[in-house]
Amino acid sequence: MLLLLLLPLIGMLPLRAAAAAEANGQQQHIAVIVARGDAGPAIDAVLAGMADYIELLNRRDGGINGVRLVWDDCGSVMEAPGEGPCAEQVTHDRVAIALPGGLSPALAERSRAERIPLLMPADASSLGVDGRADRYAFTLLAGPLRQAAARLQFIADREGGIDRLRGKRIAYLHAAQPSRHEVGELLERQAAEYGFALDQHSIVASVEAAAEVWQAIHRDAVDWVLLDTAGPATSAALRAAARVGFPADRIIGSAAAGDDEDIIAAGAAAIGYIAASPVPSGGNFLLLRDIRRHLPDAAANAPNRRDAGYLRGIAQALLVGEAIRLAQRRYGARPIDSEQLRWGLERLQLDDERLSRLGALEMLPPSATSCSDHDAGDAVKFQQWLGGRWNVVSDWVGGDTAAVEAVIDTLARRRTRDGEPTAGNCPPE
Repeated sequence: MLLLLLLPLIGMLPLRAAAAAEANGQQQHIAVIVARGDAGPAIDAVLAGMADYIELLNRRDGGINGVRLVWDDCGSVMEAPGEGPCAEQVTHDRVAIALPGGLSPALAERSRAERIPLLMPADASSLGVDGRADRYAFTLLAGPLRQAAARLQFIADREGGIDRLRGKRIAYLHAAQPSRHEVGELLERQAAEYGFALDQHSIVASVEAAAEVWQAIHRDAVDWVLLDTAGPATSAALRAAARVGFPADRIIGSAAAGDDEDIIAAGAAAIGYIAASPVPSGGNFLLLRDIRRHLPDAAANAPNRRDAGYLRGIAQALLVGEAIRLAQRRYGARPIDSEQLRWGLERLQLDDERLSRLGALEMLPPSATSCSDHDAGDAVKFQQWLGGRWNVVSDWVGGDTAAVEAVIDTLARRRTRDGEPTAGNCPPE
C-alpha cells in the first residue's frame, strides 16, 4: 500500500527508510513529492526530522505493528499546480502532506474529490482546521488562528493580565496570505473586546518596504508587534525594527517566523526576539535520545537536531504514525489506504500518558482530533532567541478558544455563502 506525501518545498534530503525495509515483509510505502517553493534551508530540517522518526520506527520497533515504512522519492516536481508525473500518481491509496512552501488550490480540490488526506502546514488557512469545511485537510499542529490567540494571551501575561491590554497599541505585521487575513479578523474581534488599538501592515522581504512599516510603528508608539512572516521577510523585519530602536523582546512571532535560518540571518537584531512554537526547541526529549541511540548515522543528514524545524518534522511524522497505528487497530495490522488514514487522523488522542510513552512529553501538548476538529494542537510554547539558540520562556499557552471558534464558524458560513465546497456535518462511522 502506498501513501503519498506532497511537500511543496525547496530541496530534498535523502530518506533512508527504504533501505531498511525487508523485501519479504509488509511495507507501508510513502511516496514523497517535492514541489518547488521559497521555504529555503528551514525545510531541510523539517524533512530530516520526518525521515529520522520514520527510520527510528523501523530500526527500533520493526515498523508499526510489523509493517515497515518505506519512503519512495518521487522527485522535485509540481512546477505548476496539478502538473508533473508525481501529481498524476495521487490516487485513492495515497496521502498528501504539504509543509510550508505553498499549497496548490488545485491539489486541495483534488484531495477533496478523490478523498486523499492532505496535511497542511501550521501557517495554512483554516481549511485544515475545520473538518466541516474539508474532511481531508488537516493542520494537526496549532494553526495560525490558535497561534495568534496564544500570542495575545502571552502578551497579556507579560502585561499582568488580559485587562491590562486596554489602551495598548498592537501592530500586526503579516505576509499577504489568506491565513493572515483570517488572523486579522480574529485580532479585530479581540481588539474590540479587550480595548486595545490594532494596526495592521502587510510586509514584504524588501529592506525599503520593511523600513517604512517600522518607521510608522515607531511614530505611532506601538507597544507590541505580532510578526507573521517567513523566510527573508522575517530577517528583514527584525533588522528594520532594530534600526528604529524597537525592542526585539516586544516582537512576538508566529511559528513560521521562528525558523532558525531566518533568525540567524538577522544577526544581532534578533537577540531577545520571541516566537511561538507548537514544538519547542530543546535536546532533552526522550524521543531525541532514542534517535541518537538508534540512528548514529543521522547526524550527517540532520546537523541541527535541536532546531525548531527539525522537531516540527519529527512531530508531523509522529502524528501520522499514530494515525496509522489507530487505523491498523480498526482495519487490521497491515498497510492502510488513504480513507483509513483519514479515519485515524480524525481520532488522535494524545494525553500526557501517551506522549510520555512516545518520548514526546512536553514536546507536544496534550491534544485530540475529531471529525469536526482537524487541529490537534490548541497551545504553543514561547521561546526567545539568545543569539545562538532558543530558550523556552513559557509553559504551554492557549488563547481565547471562544474567539477562535467564532472566527472559524464565520469563515465556514462565508464559504457556504460563496458556494465553495464544504463537507457539511460529520457522518456516522
